[in-house]
Amino acid sequence: MKKFKLNYFFGLNKINFFLLLILVILFVFLIFEMLIIQEVFVLNYSAKADNTLGFNVNNSELNFGRVYPGGNVIKTVSLESKEKMYTLIVARGSGNKNLVYSDNNFMLQGKKEVNITFLMPLNAEIGSIYNGNIKFIFFKSLF
Repeated sequence: MKKFKLNYFFGLNKINFFLLLILVILFVFLIFEMLIIQEVFVLNYSAKADNTLGFNVNNSELNFGRVYPGGNVIKTVSLESKEKMYTLIVARGSGNKNLVYSDNNFMLQGKKEVNITFLMPLNAEIGSIYNGNIKFIFFKSLF
């Protein structure tokens, strides 16, 4: 029966194991450094189910206004970046399943417009309010 030797680990001696460990740590660090979040931009959104139409031109949030049940509203968000950045859009809140993006998970360099559509459910009760926030997360590009 062979005894387990402390100076070998998976057939590597201590020096080779130590060098392999350093390389793995450096590789993981470089990957995380490349994927680091550069900026997070948050917009609040809201929409109200109503029998009448209404709109809000406030630029500091995405207020879809009053929407008929079964109706939809489109808002456009303009994005701009000098550097190449990976962009992810994430919505949270009571209406996040009702939001549709013209583009998501994309590379941004220069100017780009993203249409965000709110689809009011057909069975929405009059007076119900859907709200939350949309996060635009910008990551440093790998390439």
